[in-house]
Amino acid sequence: MELVKNAESFVREYFKDNTDDRLVYHTLEHTEFVVEKAGEIAEAMNISEEDKQYLLVAAWFHDIGYFNDCCNHEVEGGKLVAKFLRNKNITEDKIQQIDNMILATKMPQTPKCELDRILCDADMAHTALDDFLDKSLKLWKEIENVKGKATPEDIYLEHTIFFMEKHKFHTQYALDNYNDLKQANILKLGKRVDKIRKNHKKQLKDKDKKILKLEEKISELRSPTRGVESMFRNTARNQISLSSIADNKANILISTNAIMLSVLITMIVRKINELPFILIPTVIFLVCCLTTIVFAILSTRPNVNYGSFSKEKIKASNTNMMFFGNFFHLNVDEYEEIIRDLMKDYDGLYSTMIKDQFFLGQVLAKKFKMLRIAYNVFMFGMITTVVAFSYVMIFNHP
Repeated sequence: MELVKNAESFVREYFKDNTDDRLVYHTLEHTEFVVEKAGEIAEAMNISEEDKQYLLVAAWFHDIGYFNDCCNHEVEGGKLVAKFLRNKNITEDKIQQIDNMILATKMPQTPKCELDRILCDADMAHTALDDFLDKSLKLWKEIENVKGKATPEDIYLEHTIFFMEKHKFHTQYALDNYNDLKQANILKLGKRVDKIRKNHKKQLKDKDKKILKLEEKISELRSPTRGVESMFRNTARNQISLSSIADNKANILISTNAIMLSVLITMIVRKINELPFILIPTVIFLVCCLTTIVFAILSTRPNVNYGSFSKEKIKASNTNMMFFGNFFHLNVDEYEEIIRDLMKDYDGLYSTMIKDQFFLGQVLAKKFKMLRIAYNVFMFGMITTVVAFSYVMIFNHP
């Protein structure tokens, strides 16, 4: 069997030199398995040593064409084995015989002679293995890799079951030794498909429950109550932010003008006796700074109601209990009672929140009005002061 050994060495070296990460099933291991099963069936059928030799050569080369063309690997394998055999001075009729054996394994299998039938059954002997499912899943991954397209496992297994049910072994040895095990594997595949689809149904039910919960949450978020609460919350936050901005601006004006007043009083006023013509610009500057400070202080000055409010008056007038100036004079029990009553009154609660936003807006409007006056006084006062100083310096300086 020198020819078979040479074929084995050639194929092993070919697998070593050629790699394709997509091929996870049609590997050297699969080829070795087919060669082993072809020899096993050939021994059982008592074929001649010469025929067995050519059969095993065909078994070694039957899947080697995958590296060149996955769809027509049998043709490519035939080309490679023909080139190999011609170098070994094998006659053309034997080369054609081996090529025909390889072509017969193309699905659907079309064996025409005994050797064809042996190689076809050896190529399908894996369907009778205990670990057939693992090998089938490798073939599934390989098909996905080659096609570049994912296939659900249950669909692939369903197609595999259909294929196995249609497939028939061609030799008596395979029918006697492989067929029953193949049928058992078909049942295993059917159970796995059922299990997968049960899990799918369970997952779909779980997804439906999650979707239902999300729809409920979305419905809650879209409900008027949530929307109204968000509106009040955002409005209050914006008004507080604007109030803080107004206070910061007022503080800047107060600090700046206070510093300028201090400098003016300490540095310039004592020079008036020496430079009497700067009196008017100095007075303008003093009035400007002082007026700016007054309006800036007015914009930030807190206002608290100090009148006497009884619990009954508050309830009767529906006073805004969100503002501390309306409840600071009450004791804690009275305040708690009023708030609890308010919490029970849906319309009263929203009425109070509306009033709170309105009065916050009123206070904010007053702040910005005073702040605008302060900035205008500061701006025009600075301009007037500079013009006045420029005038007296030009026309009264010696």
